[in-house]
Amino acid sequence: MTSLLPTQQWTTFRIPASETTTRGRLTEQFTHCSLGLVVAPPGFGKTALLAQAARAHPGPVTWYQARPGADERELLTTLGYPADALAGSAGPPGAAQQVSRRRDARDGGAVGRLVVIDDMHLLSAAARALVVRLGQLAPPHPRVLIGTRPADGLSVAAPEAAGATVLNADALRFRSWEVEHLFPQLYDTALRPGIALPLVRATGGRAATLRLFARAVAARPDTGQERILADGMFGREYLEREVLAPLPDRLGRFLTETCLLSRLTADACDALAGRADSAEMLWSLAHEHGVLRADPDGRTYTAEPLLRECLRARLTGTLTDVELTRLRDRAAARAAAGDHQDPPPSAVRRRLGSADWPDPLRVVVAGAPDTYLDRSVGRVAERGSGGSAALLVQGIAATLTGDRTAGTTVRRALAEATDDAMVALSGQLVRVALAVLAEGPARPVPYPELQRIAYDAERLDLLWLSRAARCLLGLGPHPEDAGQPVVVLDECTRLGDAEGAALAALAVCLRSVRTGRPGIGELEEVVRRFRALGWGSLEAWGRAALAVVEVAHDLPDAGQRAAQAEAFARSAGVPGARALAMGAMALAAPDAANRAELQEAAWSTARSAGLPVAGLRSWLTALAAPAGPVGPVGDGGAATGRTKAGGHASTAPGRVLGTRSVPGLTVRCLGGFEFTLAGREHDWAKLRPRAQAVLRLLAVRAGQAVHRDHLVVAFWDGV
Repeated sequence: MTSLLPTQQWTTFRIPASETTTRGRLTEQFTHCSLGLVVAPPGFGKTALLAQAARAHPGPVTWYQARPGADERELLTTLGYPADALAGSAGPPGAAQQVSRRRDARDGGAVGRLVVIDDMHLLSAAARALVVRLGQLAPPHPRVLIGTRPADGLSVAAPEAAGATVLNADALRFRSWEVEHLFPQLYDTALRPGIALPLVRATGGRAATLRLFARAVAARPDTGQERILADGMFGREYLEREVLAPLPDRLGRFLTETCLLSRLTADACDALAGRADSAEMLWSLAHEHGVLRADPDGRTYTAEPLLRECLRARLTGTLTDVELTRLRDRAAARAAAGDHQDPPPSAVRRRLGSADWPDPLRVVVAGAPDTYLDRSVGRVAERGSGGSAALLVQGIAATLTGDRTAGTTVRRALAEATDDAMVALSGQLVRVALAVLAEGPARPVPYPELQRIAYDAERLDLLWLSRAARCLLGLGPHPEDAGQPVVVLDECTRLGDAEGAALAALAVCLRSVRTGRPGIGELEEVVRRFRALGWGSLEAWGRAALAVVEVAHDLPDAGQRAAQAEAFARSAGVPGARALAMGAMALAAPDAANRAELQEAAWSTARSAGLPVAGLRSWLTALAAPAGPVGPVGDGGAATGRTKAGGHASTAPGRVLGTRSVPGLTVRCLGGFEFTLAGREHDWAKLRPRAQAVLRLLAVRAGQAVHRDHLVVAFWDGV
């Protein structure tokens, strides 16, 4: 199928119609690159991705479908170049210098032409080299996007080192959360709950086999999706024809002989197949043909389960029963002696309820005392349990309370987490979350890093961690991920994961704030969830944010609830939430003087906790959006005037960062007794006379210990 282009574009060949969902996380990487390569085996959606990138290009597009036998002259002529454009000295004066110049990948000049070359692996080696050279030309030469399968002699290392943007099969694989959107949106088929992850693992996230599964489900509606996935017949013919048939005979035989091994290493394959060239075979299958997937250690390789089932069916048809039994015995012996089988289940598995979360993380998020924490001096312990997991837990605790040591502690945990994948990925996610919260709602989230964390965590069975990363993905710029927090919330509710559901509800609120629509009901639900879990630190943050929104909506008694939120944060030991609640109190202040004093007290509290004041201003402005901002971020402006119920609009004060800092608490005991909080005198009418007397005695002896017996004798003698 083909589709006509808009009138402002011209092509040598029409852009193919793409039967896939929008994949903004991939196409955006080609926006500013001069040369882009999509290198993947068949069926991963290379052509569809290139078509999406071509349609998004605002200028003219040339789409060239490569064909075997095309030489350099034909290629240049087809793409609109003179046949001798790259002939060096044969060209016009200065042509060689122009060709040798490299195009800056960040060049922001006028929109030029885009050349898309699909199936470049069909071209000769000389023509492929010419295509790469075209993509390295300086403006006004067009940008070049290339789609190709892995092929002999085709190395992407040189273009990648030269600044080209390269997307491989791992980048193109559909993630489980993408598949859950793909099926109802594109195939009009709803996946059963919990089947997306097994489907992605079986197919490797290959677009073609996912489409074939959707067609099998539509053709056999009475057969359960789990049964269709288990028999695997929906994709075998395609994999045989498109993946296995084009392989050289020696590589095909090698794959068949070793398919009983789930994880392939050179030693295991040599012992099983009785050969000495397994290392070369594995490298070729992974890097030249893309059939196998290499692990980060560079020694272990895997094939997607559906492809492995095809190979095992082929093996069963080529060997006798005796030979097959003998081969299975050898594979079982290798499994007992080696490390080439599937890795043992992770310590964190997908289970119902809170057991999904590691106990240390659950305890510290709840704010309960723990051996990981040393709160005696208000800071996270720099020494103690010492392991990377302990450091990570310390960093999370510091993050929730607003401790300035949070970033340092998390970095130490990452540096020491060399072999612990859970700690490494958790630390990376905490670091990203720290950056997102510190920089405010207006800054973009590090989307590619979050995608990688979510994908790696899912691959390692750290599903609770993958769900947490997906919640942050919902704060990103791409429409396809906007609903991720809600999806994760439903998933956690179905699994009985109360902790994950609470964090997902928080992510829903954060997205509402970032889009300018903070909701009171959503925040109240978050506070309720945190209170039910006993998560005091996060409850303090939720109360403070809710107080800001309530004040912005001018609800009755909003100022009183802001004061209550400040008191709760103070008692919970969360200075960051306390600063945010004091900002809400400033918004609710009836006059400009009190507003300025309270706001400066909020900034002072944030600075004392090591929190970025600019980020706090940004969140305060976003939360107060319905009733007006809290002054420009970064200029120190106080809250803008708001119309109070039954009153007049208050006037916004001027710049307050230049004014004298107002201490949070002032007590005077000489020549009288004065007690002020953030510049305001306390209302003594709310305090009983005897309690006032106790307060005065303690204030006179500030810094000294007062024994309870002295208090009993002075005030309650004989009671």
